Amino acid sequence: MRLRDVISPTLGIRDDEPAGRTLERMRSFDIAHVIVTRGSAIHGVVSEADLERACTTNAEGPIGDLATEVPILDSEAPIEDAAKLMRERKVGCVPVVEGDAIAGVVTIEKLLDLLGQGVVQTMRRRR
Repeated sequence: MRLRDVISPTLGIRDDEPAGRTLERMRSFDIAHVIVTRGSAIHGVVSEADLERACTTNAEGPIGDLATEVPILDSEAPIEDAAKLMRERKVGCVPVVEGDAIAGVVTIEKLLDLLGQGVVQTMRRRR
């Protein structure tokens, strides 16, 4: 299964956008992760939980300061690549692109849903 089959929509937000405004936008679109951009490049990702914590002390701070840098995956990559990256980097999502355009994010929640539905099979380790 490829990432293009499991991506979730998201927003691309400039790194100088205030945390509080970003949190409001995320809630209005009912999304849990945004991709932070710097110029025309992806700078990192921010979760709703990260923004909620940050807004308790500084809702005007730029989200670029909160972004977690993670590798970007192509929409043709296998979902196992995303799972491995999220586990290694301890992040809840990975940005996915098609060519030069942001396609969305793949989230740990989506991968767990697929696993729970039996869409993705795990390999049993031999003892």
